[in-house]
Amino acid sequence: MLRVSLLFSLILLFVLPTYAVKPSNSYKDPRDKQKYRTIKVGDRIWFADNLNYKMDGSFCYKEDESNCQAYGRLYT
Repeated sequence: MLRVSLLFSLILLFVLPTYAVKPSNSYKDPRDKQKYRTIKVGDRIWFADNLNYKMDGSFCYKEDESNCQAYGRLYT
């Protein structure tokens, strides 16, 4: 019985999240026209990508522009 419960729990652990998080559209930032992927979790929409809007006070990790493309910008 314990094995069945454990197996059922593991199946739920890996199967349910695939139904709870559904990819949706994307968001295009009107300021710089960059496109960001979004996902819908429940009834909320979240960014799937890190924000990368260049503005005064923002910078790239280790001052490397490729880090902004990979991880987004850091803001102060």
